[in-house]
Amino acid sequence: APKPSPSASLRIARFLPRLLAEYVLTLALSAVTVGAGALFLGSLLLGTMNGYVGWAVAHADPKVTPLAAALLAWPPWSIARVVSFVLAGTAAAAWGHARIFDRAAYRPRVKPLFVASLVFLAADILLKWWFAPIWRGLLRALLGASAGIEAGGSG
Repeated sequence: APKPSPSASLRIARFLPRLLAEYVLTLALSAVTVGAGALFLGSLLLGTMNGYVGWAVAHADPKVTPLAAALLAWPPWSIARVVSFVLAGTAAAAWGHARIFDRAAYRPRVKPLFVASLVFLAADILLKWWFAPIWRGLLRALLGASAGIEAGGSG
């Protein structure tokens, strides 16, 4: 496996603490609210991402179709993150319901969901860590500089 460059370590330090905090917050909110709090947090996070995707589509190179721009603006690690958070929130909601709200209720097996969420979380981290620079170049090539890719600024 290729070793990430030293600058990759700097990149991971930018996103990993926030990602892990959002994951833990999703678990906690989902457990204590039987999923309602995690749905609210998920809607905020998904809304932020969809806002970016809409912005990228609106500012894409005119030669790129809106569908292609939208698909390209959703990188694979973001998709892995959504799957991870849905699985984590579902596991935590089932766990919280059976242990906090209705102790007599059936206790579903949540470990498989939780483990699957960790697998997708790991995929999210590794994909972003290793492929974000490549994806950035792809975005720049297909969407143009107007898509806000240049130096992380807005176009």
